[in-house]
Amino acid sequence: MSALDPPVKMGRTASLFTRRRAGQASAQQGFDARIDLLMDVLDAAHLTIPCAVDALPAAARGDTARVLAALAQIGVVRLVDIGGATTDIHSALPELIDMNIEERGLVVSNEKQFSYRTVEGNLGLRVSATGIPEAVGDKAVLRAMDHDYGLTPEDVENYVDLLEAHNDHIPADEKEACLDRALAACAADVAIRRHAGYYAKEADPVMGIMAGAPMGRDLRNVRQVLCVGGIFLHCHGEERENIVRRTFDNPGISLLPLNDPDIWFDEDYILYAMGVLAQHFPEEVLSYMKEHVIKK
Repeated sequence: MSALDPPVKMGRTASLFTRRRAGQASAQQGFDARIDLLMDVLDAAHLTIPCAVDALPAAARGDTARVLAALAQIGVVRLVDIGGATTDIHSALPELIDMNIEERGLVVSNEKQFSYRTVEGNLGLRVSATGIPEAVGDKAVLRAMDHDYGLTPEDVENYVDLLEAHNDHIPADEKEACLDRALAACAADVAIRRHAGYYAKEADPVMGIMAGAPMGRDLRNVRQVLCVGGIFLHCHGEERENIVRRTFDNPGISLLPLNDPDIWFDEDYILYAMGVLAQHFPEEVLSYMKEHVIKK
């Protein structure tokens, strides 16, 4: 018997069906709540429904940068988006907006862009769940768990195989929920470090690089981190914050925040709508996000 199996197997199919139905009902309620919130924003911004419908296709083109641009008014910001298929990291560095051409250069590299995004296509909590232990190792996933349930590397492999085979799987108990958080923490850690720059380990006389010189995107002055994704909606307190906090506590050679950043959560799952509306109403979106989205 796997350590992930429920202690009682009788009625497991019925129990799974009940949980799935409950999950579907919960998801519908959550969707309805987000629609209500969107209507509130439309009212606040004096948008009519036809205008909103015209704007919606832009969401598919990635309007998160517009939200980051608005949030950057209150400081350097990073966004961590952990999804079922990918883990995306965005960062907005307002000090780069006014960089002159001599500093920026003819070819704009990632460390000189105001807004920059990286997408890890093999790190997701369902569709690409097996990519997480493949990237960090099964034992790293076990070490990332916030409680010890005596699981083995084989249990990790069995669980991620289950997640990829059944993308609608809902954790059956706290043990699986803990494993979900550990997978999320590992995905975030890899994605954040790949997005950030690093201190050069060795000197390179040809390139004019000294050992210890900062290379790549410099996130040492990031003061706020906004977390988005279903995993952040289903856990709270330290368990939720530690999904990303553990990376900042152990920066290693990565150019990560020098001081502990504030960690915010999109608890209403409304950021996608903010990106659409920010095209036309950036000030209203910023005001709304300060009141409703930016939450510890």
